[in-house]
Amino acid sequence: VPNYIDFMLLFMFGHSEGEYRCVGPAGVGSGFKFFLNDGDGFLRTSAGNRTKRGAPGRSSGDGPGSIFSMLHKEGTPEYRMLLADRIHRHHFNDGALTPEKTLARLNARVAEVELAFLSEAARWDYRSPSSWASAWDKIIEDWLPDRTKEVVSQYRTAGFYPAIDAPVPSLASGRVEVGSSLRFLSRHGVAHFTTDGSDPRQIGGKPGASAKQVKSNSTTMPIGKSLRARSFYKGEWSAMVEITN
Repeated sequence: VPNYIDFMLLFMFGHSEGEYRCVGPAGVGSGFKFFLNDGDGFLRTSAGNRTKRGAPGRSSGDGPGSIFSMLHKEGTPEYRMLLADRIHRHHFNDGALTPEKTLARLNARVAEVELAFLSEAARWDYRSPSSWASAWDKIIEDWLPDRTKEVVSQYRTAGFYPAIDAPVPSLASGRVEVGSSLRFLSRHGVAHFTTDGSDPRQIGGKPGASAKQVKSNSTTMPIGKSLRARSFYKGEWSAMVEITN
């Protein structure tokens, strides 16, 4: 399920063409993995809203097999929390779909294929080197810098992402050095955190047994094996922030 969600987030972020491939092991193993099939459609069209859903299979936001649409329609709290967590992981705190990361990846790929594109353009007579460079400039100047913020707003409107902001860490989510100190701010309600790698929210929505409350809006603490934090406000949890050493 996390891989399917990640596929859909990539699909919606890039306003991609509605084609995909899915592969999996013959026996019990790592589960099925989803891939964009027609990758040349990614970023080619203008940024749009791919979160819209209609009758299953009738709108681009339904996803392969309408699984995404139906899971969201069922409204299982654990699925919706997982969806919020995957959105937060990729779109905040140096995640894979933050502007810095998307721009760096695009520029790296352009550097790899720029010379080869000359022969490709000559073969297909599709783009000139100057028009290709102009398309690249448009994406890095007009498209990617604001796309992350735009798509998170779309997710919130669609009900994929909670209105409650996750705690804001002084260190980006991810791996940090042993002994590092962390300070984070809770913008909504009370923040709960754990340092044993468990989720502050247990299944069903109550705080976990090892979850501790932050006593003020900001606090400083050492990081053990892993620190996970969520904000809790009026019966709702935010997405999860995760820091590991």
